[in-house]
This record gives sequence, structure tokens and C-alpha cells, in this order.
Amino acid sequence: MGIHFAPKLKLVAAALLLISAETNGGPPLQGEIPIGLFETKEDLALTFKETELSKTYQEESYRLPLSVQPIHYDLEIRPILDSTGTDQFTAPGKVAIHVKCFVATNSIALHSKEIEIQHDQVTVVGINPAGNVDVTGHSVDEDRSFYVIHLGSNLEADGEYILTIPFTSLVATNRLSGLYLSTYQAEDGSTKNLATTQFQKDDAQRAFPCFDEPSTAFRATFNVTIGRKADGFHSLANTERIGDPEPIPGLTGWVWDKHAITVNMPVYLIAIIVSDFESETAPEELYRVPVRTWAAPPLMTDTSAKFSAQAAARMLSFFEEYYDFEYQLNKMDSVAIPDFAAGAMENWGLNTYRINLMVWFEEENTLFEKWRSAAVVAHELVHQWFGNLVTCEWWNDTWLNEGFARYFQFIGANYSGGDFRSLDRYVIDVTQLAMAYDESVNTEPVHSSITHRVVDQASRVVYEKAAGLLRMMQSFLTEETLIKGLRNYLKRHQFKGVHQDDLFTALTEQAQEDGTFTEFSVKEIMDTWTLQSGFPLVQVSRADDRTLYISQERYRPDSSQNASSELWYVPISFVTASNPDFSFSNSRPKAWIDKDTILQTLTLDSTNEWVIINPDARGFYRVIYDDQLTRLIQEQLLKDHNVISFGSRSQLLDDYFRSASAKYVNIQYALNLTRYLSQEDDFIVWTTVVNNLAPLYTRLTDTTAYEAFRTYILNLVVEPLRRIGANQLPTDSTPIAVLRTQLLDWVCSLSHEICSQTANELFSGWLSSPPPVDNVPVPTDIQPMIYCGAVAASTDPANTTIQNFLLEEYGRNRGTRQQSLIVNALACDQVDANLQNLMQKAIDDNPSNELDISTHGLQLLQSIAKNSAGRQLLWNFVVNSQSDIAAVHGEMAVPNIISTLAGYLSTKSETDLPQQVETFISNYLSQPDLPQNVINSLQASLSTISSNNVWMDYYYNDINTWLSNVIVY
Repeated sequence: MGIHFAPKLKLVAAALLLISAETNGGPPLQGEIPIGLFETKEDLALTFKETELSKTYQEESYRLPLSVQPIHYDLEIRPILDSTGTDQFTAPGKVAIHVKCFVATNSIALHSKEIEIQHDQVTVVGINPAGNVDVTGHSVDEDRSFYVIHLGSNLEADGEYILTIPFTSLVATNRLSGLYLSTYQAEDGSTKNLATTQFQKDDAQRAFPCFDEPSTAFRATFNVTIGRKADGFHSLANTERIGDPEPIPGLTGWVWDKHAITVNMPVYLIAIIVSDFESETAPEELYRVPVRTWAAPPLMTDTSAKFSAQAAARMLSFFEEYYDFEYQLNKMDSVAIPDFAAGAMENWGLNTYRINLMVWFEEENTLFEKWRSAAVVAHELVHQWFGNLVTCEWWNDTWLNEGFARYFQFIGANYSGGDFRSLDRYVIDVTQLAMAYDESVNTEPVHSSITHRVVDQASRVVYEKAAGLLRMMQSFLTEETLIKGLRNYLKRHQFKGVHQDDLFTALTEQAQEDGTFTEFSVKEIMDTWTLQSGFPLVQVSRADDRTLYISQERYRPDSSQNASSELWYVPISFVTASNPDFSFSNSRPKAWIDKDTILQTLTLDSTNEWVIINPDARGFYRVIYDDQLTRLIQEQLLKDHNVISFGSRSQLLDDYFRSASAKYVNIQYALNLTRYLSQEDDFIVWTTVVNNLAPLYTRLTDTTAYEAFRTYILNLVVEPLRRIGANQLPTDSTPIAVLRTQLLDWVCSLSHEICSQTANELFSGWLSSPPPVDNVPVPTDIQPMIYCGAVAASTDPANTTIQNFLLEEYGRNRGTRQQSLIVNALACDQVDANLQNLMQKAIDDNPSNELDISTHGLQLLQSIAKNSAGRQLLWNFVVNSQSDIAAVHGEMAVPNIISTLAGYLSTKSETDLPQQVETFISNYLSQPDLPQNVINSLQASLSTISSNNVWMDYYYNDINTWLSNVIVY
């Protein structure tokens, strides 16, 4: 089965061109307050109709009325962390908000949630006009979190007032949003408390009453004053503390820390931390203002926080020059928070992170984790311009914050001081991730039409897809035009909210000035990409010796589904065998398919040579070719794959495997493109290979096709691994280290002797002369594979030296990532008796048990489910011990184990284990009063097995036949 041109393009070209004319293209689409603040408010007021401003609030909307807007906040807040009284984990405070009235009104609406307000002490005092305004009452709209203050007389239009609200909020112990409690374990074993915040998108209102919206109307400046115990704590906020701590009258041992005034900003970017954290400061020569990283004292080693501090300083210096716009605050702090739901948060001047995304331990973390830390820090630093300086006017344009941060994080990480090849990662970390989600039925447009309430969009859409669209714009506008346009965009909209059209206007104007303007405006092009979901599939077919047919349609996860009418402006760039120029300068479009066209022709010098459409996947679309063009590309890969760029090789493989999954092409076409991989040494390409072949491995493991699949994959991976060596060297770059982990994972999963030999070499030295406990001689990046390989190779039931040794190491490494690695490795055992013993340990709550079952017991059982030698043993154990498993690990334990097993089961399995599991699930579901989460999980497992069966029915014979034809034993 070839590509679905149905019928042949030659015969329908004219008809399609006629149809295209009638096809719609988708839906229509310390000190003074900073200067410019008042002008911004005045300008804004002119854009609103008076009738809209005069409404107290709209019944159908969750948005605040625009009649009263903040100018400046003076916030005092005192988180109580250590107390034996009822006030522990509360935060008494007071906020005085300088507001301006734009339309006369007798009420003020703002946000407050889970806050106790001292209503009788709320005051409104006029500045201009001067005088007190009587507060006559209060009301609360809990659904919208509105707190409405009713007044005895109207506030005057253009009048300015001070609204003062005393309150007590919570230092929450049951959520990780708003102002909340986090803890860590000190080196003496005691528990240390800290208070921290996470306000995006609308959780500032949980900490203090405020106008909790991101738009220009509700931006303001802030003076934050934090109360804390004088001993054992300090405070951090967006700006530096000014002056010395001041004792709090009547509160012995308490002080106020007053922090400098902020720039004009949305309230969700405010951050407050009270802790005993320590810091690492980047050298002054790296950046002009202090750049520090903060973490709990046990985490602060000589190197742990140094990398992120220095990387942040280097990247701030780069971004400041790149954007031609100074960073606006006088310091940059990054803080590793022990309990943190988000990955990281861009609070202006006080970024917060999960510990594992900021703190990098040289002896514990991998080189990939170092790259990830650099990228995440870069992401939050980009936000200091895109998101903080210029903010989306409403959350329906979140992509204007997050898309830019994702796009520029790769450029920033390139200046972090690490050897990461970060600029090369776009194709795997942006394009392919985004497409995998955006092809699904659950996807949504980058720009949401929901503007009356807070909207949460899928992160893959507003992060990765948005970044992919920015990369596409870079390609058709050029880098120079893009960055000059963005510099103008930042200057024009600084300290304001923006809509996506503001971006498109700035870029179109710059393109016109630079002479890089296309026949379509940026808005015309990009509306087709942001106002509708999904992306195009471009199909390429040879028409004659110089002409190609190129068509577009919406890519569907199943090509048998009805086609939709959405079309795009698609930039067409290409590279040919006679001109194999994959440079960025050759990436500008040479043609466009417009939003009203399904099919058009493209003239080349010759169509009897290979052609790559969309080189390096700079356009956000997939491409597949007819049989002849596909064969020409395959021949080039086998002859000299390096002629085609690594990004194009990566995307070619992804396009074909995903298109095979969607039934646009036979899976044999995708497999044919892998035949050259024994010569492939690029980790970018191998990342794509792993992502697409790993699901085949899972499904084929227990089938008769497995041995042929194993032989084929080993033929691909062994030679590249031998070229770089199985053991990691101290001089290895991050890309080499990542490539080795990918290849070594394959050879260990497929039980090749390279794995067992390398594992035995490393473990023999470890066993014979153990180093200090903190110094593991197995290089960090390859530990998962080597640990597993050593256990799997220890197949003598009478010799459990390695297993016992790892259990001892487990006991010596309480609370570290080593424990999790060891648990996964122990599950690789191939000896039945050892596996039986491990499964019993997983539910044994005897104090003598080496295993911390509450932390790792269920993990061990689920890891055994991934071991083909242990699956039936595990299933027998689950059936016979299901009550004990549930008693120890909870009601979801058995469903979770079944969920892991289900991925390996199908009608093609060589045993009757699938039938056993399905029967068990059916019987289990017949029990009365099962919790809904248990029912949902078990039904999902049945669905997984059913999907595997459907997949096998469609693909198994083609894969098996192909493997039989290419394997030479």
C-alpha cells in the first residue's frame, strides 16, 4: 500500500483546482511611580465605551469591570510559620491600593478568595478629590471570586483614591497555589518550614485582595513589605530589600522587610518567599546586576547552584543585547522550591523552580539534566521580556507569553556555558512534540476565542506549537526581520498587554521595511495557523520530468476519517540532489500554497532526483512523497545520509512513522527509511527513532515477530554504539552522552552482549573495591542501563551477589534518585526465584525489609511488568495477592499494575496472558460499589488491549513480512 493519492493526482488535478476556488480557508477569522503609568491608563480609557465602563460587572462575564483600576499597591503581609497557636499558617496583612476611577461608580469590585477580610476596617479615602468615602457594605460573588465594596456616594470619574483592606489569608497546607507552605528536611533530620507563592494565572487573590487580571488596565506598581521572625528566616520578593529590617511594634522577635518599588506589572508576577535558604551569586563580570540562585542549605554544595547562577547571568547578558532592551529590575533571583506544582514560574526578578529543574549535582545528575536545567532557566529569563514586560492582554493569547519563551529558550541555552547543541533540538523538542498532540481530536487552536473567563489551554499547543509557528515565521521572514520586528514590538508595547494582532502588525511593518514582505501579510498567513487547530499534510507526487504536484489537507490521526475543510497558507521550501543546500539562507519559501488552494504544481529543474520539501521541518506540517520520490530519498540515505541534514532526516522519519500510524502510507515505507541507521551518529535523529520504534518494541515483545525485530534493531544500533564506545568518558559532550544512553538502552533492552560485558566490567570494580558511599563508579548518564544489565546478566540462581549488593546500596542511599534506579534495576532479574522474592518484598511491611515499600513497592511491581521474563510471574502474584497489594498500596495499586501490563498484551501474544487479564478485569468490574477511579483505570486497560489488537490486525503481518525479507541470519 503506497501513499493515498485517491485517485491519482494526475487525473484529478484540474478538478481539485476547481474545487479549491470554492473551499473556505477555515473560520474568519523606591521612588516615584514609573513614568508612563498614568498615560497608559488614560490611553486605555479612550478605548472603552462608556456604557461598558459604567457596568458594575457583566453577569455573563468573569472579568472585572473597568470602572476602577489600580495604579499602585502597598502590601504588608506576615506569614506565620512557627507558632503553637491557632494563627499558625495564616498571613495577616493589609493592602492599600491607589486606584483611579474612569467612570463614576458607587462600588469597587476586585478579587478575593479564601481570605478573611476585616470589613469594618475597610476604607476608601480620596486623594483628588480629597476626603473620605463612606463604605456602606460588602458583597461576595464566590463563583467569580469577586469582592465588591459598596459606597455611600459615587467615586468621581478621573478621581484617585486609596482603598485600604486589612485581611488574613492562609499559608495553605493543602494546595500549591496562592501563598502556601513548603517544607524540607534539614541535615539534622528536623523539618523546616518556608512560605512561598505561585500566583499564575489567578491565585494572587488567595494571598491578598487585588485586581487579579493580566490586562493593561490592571497592571500596577507594588511595594511589598514582608513580616518574618528575626531569627532563622529572611524574605525575598521581586525587588531588593531597602534599608534594615524594622521591628514590628507589639510583636517581639518579628521584623518588617520593606522591598523596593517594582516596575509596572500584572499582579500574577508578584512573588513572596520567607525561608532560611542560602544563595550562590554569579561573578559580577558576567552581568551588571546581582544574579543569584537560592536553595535549602542541604542542597547548596560547591557546584549544585553554581551552574544555574552563572548560566542565568550569561543568558541575561545575551538576551539584553539580543532584544536591544535592558532587563528592568536591579536583581535576578532563582529559587528552588521543595514543593512546587509548576515546572517553573517567571515572577519578575524572582523566578521559582522545581528543585530538579534548577539545581544540578555534578555527581548525581546526568548531562541531559544539565541541558534541561539550562533550557528551563532560559525559558523563565525570556519571560522577563515576553510575558512580563509585554504580557498577553488576556489568557486566550497565552501563546504570546509561552510560545516566545519556548522558542527563545533554545537560543538562550546556547549561551549558558554548556555544550548542548540546543539550537539543533527544535525539530525533536518543539515540532515533533507539538505535532504528536496537535494531530489528536483533543487539540485546540493556539489562539482561544474564550475571553470572558480564565482559560487553560493544552501546554503542547501554547508552548511547543506556538514555538514551532514562531520558527516558521523566522524562516519566511528571515531572522533579521523577525528580531528587528520583535524589538519594535517590545518597545511599542512595553508595560502593556497585547493581542496577537499587535505582534503580526509589528512583523508585517518590519517585513515591508526590510523588503522581505511576502505577497500575504503576516496576519493573513498566521490567522490560518492560530485560529484553527491542527496542521497540514503536504503530499508530493511527480507529474512529469520537471513538475511536481503538491497538495495540502488537514492531517488526521486516521486517514479514513472524513476530510475537513481547513486549509492554510503553507510555505514551500525545498532542497534537491543537484543543489543540496540545507543552510538557513536557503530555507525561505520558494512557493506558497494559499488558504484557498488544495493542489498546485511546482516546477523544478528535474524530478528524476530526490527532493526534500520543508527541509529541517521549518514549516509546521508533515510531508510524504509518492513511491518514486520516496525511493530516491531512501537511496540517498543508504549511499551517504549526511548529504541530507540531520533535521531533515529526523523529520522524514517522524513524518513517515506517524503517517503510517494514521494509515496514509504502509508502515513498510517508514521501516525502509530506517535501513541506513547503522551509519547514523546523530542523537537528534536517534531521538526520533526511539520515539517511533519504542511502541513497536512494546507491542512485538511477546509475539513470534520479536526475534526478527530484535535482530534488525541490533543490526542498527550496535555499530553506532561501538563507534562512540559503551562506557562514558569524562570528556564526552552532552550530545555524545545522550546518544550513548539511547543506543545502550536498546542493546540492554534487547539483551546484547555489549550491555552485559560493559555492566560486568563496571560492577566488578565496584564490588571488589567499593569507593566511598557518595561516589558511584558507574557514570551517571548510563546508570539505569548498566544497573539493569548487571542484574539481568546475573542468571545463576545460587549467586545473588549483585542483587544483594544493590539492596545494600539502596539502604545507604535513602531518599535519593539512586534508590529509584536500583528498584528499576532489580526488576530486570531473569531468575524466577529472585523475582518471586522481590514481589514479596514489595508488600512486606516488616521492619527488616530492605525495601521502603511505601515509596518503591508499587514501582517495583510495575517495573517487573515491563520485564518479559517476569510478566506471567507477576500476573500470578497479582491474582493470588490482590488483597494484600491493595491493603499495602491502596485501591488503585492493582489497576495501576494492570495498566502497565496492558501495553504489552494483544491477540498476537504467544501466551494466553491477554485473555487471563481481560477475564480478570471483567470479573473485577462486576463487583459492586467499585470506586469510579478504579473502574476508569480498568476500562482504560481493556481499551489499551483492544487498541493493541486493532493495531496488530492492521500492521503485524506487514511488519513481520518486511522483517522476514530484510533479516539475514
